[in-house]
Amino acid sequence: MAFLLAGCTTSGLDEYASAGPKAGADAGLHPKSCANSVLDGNETDVDCGGSCGPCGAGQSCQLAADCVTASCTSGKCTAAGCGNGSKDGNESDVDCGGSGCAACGAGKQCNGAADCVSGICTGGLCQAASCTDGSRNGDETDVDCGGSCPPCVAQKACGKPADCLSGFCTGGVCQGGASCTDKVKDGTETGTDCGGTNCAACDPGAACLVASDCKSQVCANAVCVAPACTDKVQNGDETDVDCGGSCPPCQDG
Repeated sequence: MAFLLAGCTTSGLDEYASAGPKAGADAGLHPKSCANSVLDGNETDVDCGGSCGPCGAGQSCQLAADCVTASCTSGKCTAAGCGNGSKDGNESDVDCGGSGCAACGAGKQCNGAADCVSGICTGGLCQAASCTDGSRNGDETDVDCGGSCPPCVAQKACGKPADCLSGFCTGGVCQGGASCTDKVKDGTETGTDCGGTNCAACDPGAACLVASDCKSQVCANAVCVAPACTDKVQNGDETDVDCGGSCPPCQDG
């Protein structure tokens, strides 16, 4: 009985050999032909691919499974890379994510926040940046504020006055309440201590962006102009549009 068992344990295994570790091949049992330095059987390159261990970069392949990198391009195993059109290495999606490639855009697969441009990975997919996701992303200057999101409160990061609720961005940080008496053109002011969203309207001759920046309610060529009786705006001492006060009397009705 011992003799028969011994015969059973060796029967059929002599066609296989342990393909020891070599470039492009797994360790384990493979046909003996996987170690004969000849391209034979269903190998895609010498002693690798097919039923043998996977091939290394530069060796011939037919399928991704023929390659150590799981990337077969134009019949050759390609090294894992961020521009080879394949999901390989530790990429979370094709040519993005992982430790070596750029972060992935919305809708791409991810394993964690770092795999995504937005820093938000939910349900295995990168999410688009939003103003309510609790992360600084998109064009935000701080978490969920600045840029195209609502302006930031004091002490949050900023890049320009419009990023701040106060309209004041100094040294990359939003400041507190606006000052319209510091004799400096800052914040959203269009002229020194006037215009913009926080200060009083400007006198004629000061810079402006829109009519509301000017006391006269007339902004022409980016400069506030004096009230006139023909500017089609009720301003100065007029009692109605372009009439009354120092302008011609208003007509009845």
